[in-house]
Amino acid sequence: MAQRSTLVTGSLGRLGRAVVQRLASQGRDVVATDLHGEQLEGGNPQSASPRGSSQSLVRYVQADLRDEEQVRALLPWSEIEDVVHLAAFPGPSSDPPPGVSLHTKPAIGLEEVAQSELLLGNIASSWNVLSSAARAEARRVVFSSSAFSMGYAHDPFAFVPDFLPMDESHPYLCHETYGLSKAVGEMICGLLSRCKNVHNNPIPLGHAIKRTEFVSLAFTNIVKRENFDSLPWPNPRGLKQTEANVKDPLTPLMWAYCHEDDVIDAHLSALNFTFPENGDGCHERFLLAADDTRFEAETMELLIHHFKPEVLDRIRLRSKVEWKSPFFSLIDNTKAKSVLGWKPRSWRTLESGTRPRIARNTTENIVRAHSDGSKDLLLEKFRTQNGEAVEGAFVRFKVYGDDGGEKPTILVMTSFDATHNDIAYHIAGENGTKQGTFDPSEYRIIVSNHFGNGMSYSPTNYKEMGSAAYPMLPFTMTDNAHAHAQVLDHLGVKKLHLAYGYSMGAAQAFHLAALYP
Repeated sequence: MAQRSTLVTGSLGRLGRAVVQRLASQGRDVVATDLHGEQLEGGNPQSASPRGSSQSLVRYVQADLRDEEQVRALLPWSEIEDVVHLAAFPGPSSDPPPGVSLHTKPAIGLEEVAQSELLLGNIASSWNVLSSAARAEARRVVFSSSAFSMGYAHDPFAFVPDFLPMDESHPYLCHETYGLSKAVGEMICGLLSRCKNVHNNPIPLGHAIKRTEFVSLAFTNIVKRENFDSLPWPNPRGLKQTEANVKDPLTPLMWAYCHEDDVIDAHLSALNFTFPENGDGCHERFLLAADDTRFEAETMELLIHHFKPEVLDRIRLRSKVEWKSPFFSLIDNTKAKSVLGWKPRSWRTLESGTRPRIARNTTENIVRAHSDGSKDLLLEKFRTQNGEAVEGAFVRFKVYGDDGGEKPTILVMTSFDATHNDIAYHIAGENGTKQGTFDPSEYRIIVSNHFGNGMSYSPTNYKEMGSAAYPMLPFTMTDNAHAHAQVLDHLGVKKLHLAYGYSMGAAQAFHLAALYP
């Protein structure tokens, strides 16, 4: 039986050419189509490309995918195994929606196409291609979408996300027609995946329907491989500003980025991964973005600088364990990593594609010892749950039964008005107790003081390690949990046997377990 082909639309674009070449190198037969009449690189549109002992055939067919008749006549659809739908009018349009003016210079080039032409053309081509694939019972369709469907806006301050980082559950908040056209394309995938009968005729009794699997890849603004060394971008205007460090306001979705090759890899992976049996139709959506932003500044600094306080208060910030680093992207790529095995590049960890470029935490831990055996750990780049950066914050802790980590480790957190000395009665052999709650001969026991108890960073001692002012807003249970976690990191603790506390100490223990499961 002849090998069925993979249809690639938009095959003369930069991504399209790369996808065609990668598929051909894998020995797949490819039908490549585009609006334009040029030929693919290599001369004859119908040429064979050998790979080992296999042969792949790349055929080029010109077609206007907005025309349903041209799409149906494109080829015998029964020959198509998979579809990669890349074709689209690029965007956003230089013609913004009514009521929106371009009062700043856009950070990316806008397309000279009417917004209505862009919207209707992209929707028509997506419907024609995707529905034809479903009607022909293709195995899988990969729809090349865009994170701009989440809410790219010509006005840099118009888009306000519901929560951060955004994942696939975040609603569409389209502010312009390009993003809207991509959102509708994803909805078409969902519609067709839910249809049990995409034929005009009734299904014969006993006929097994092959369900076409749909994959939507919503990727952020692409950085071409030859431009990757241009990152980072200058910080936004007014943030750590220098003479050459100025950038006009930028809509938050543009803070995210993707390396060109990572996007290509994702399209190939989307054709090959095992589809989950979730019972909710056959459509999987993935958000694609690097782990970090294109700026040097920490993400919370960017958010505080960009949004007014009353606006930022409306945005729900997910737990810090989901932020991955102080430079976390506003787009959560966890699903793409776990399901597709996707491994995006970061400008922070690459230079010329191979060598480390920036170390994220270059400040060495500073520890101050006290006569009772306790120590103060200076916290690196500590930022409170309210977004306030605290210089000179520290945690006082004491270790009992320290053997370098061979014994199981217990973390004890102090209650509201207690210090590590006040709860030493829990430790067998301390303060005259013979039988305490915890035996240091069996366990490595770390007692960590919470903020404000007079031992750790407090209103009475905040200047001791370089802090100029005490935070305006109070520390939270989350703040304390993150501080205790830094103590554990400093001591090399990978796994806790027990996190313990009573009253306010118990509240910290619950938060620690939730943030660092």
